Amino acid sequence: MSAVEQYRNNISDIKEGMALAEYNMLREKAMRNEILVQSDENGKIVEVPAREWFRKLYGEEAPTF
Repeated sequence: MSAVEQYRNNISDIKEGMALAEYNMLREKAMRNEILVQSDENGKIVEVPAREWFRKLYGEEAPTF
């Protein structure tokens, strides 16, 4: 395997791991009915319910305890 192929594989693995970590973090926050602090398209800070954002991003309902 060339260095370029190895680099691309590593980048792919990192992106996959980051996506999984984001999913798990957001799922846990949604389960706890927590609030996310984000910025909108204008850079203004807004609070968004994690359940709402999880549903919007993944099309799933957050599990409950």
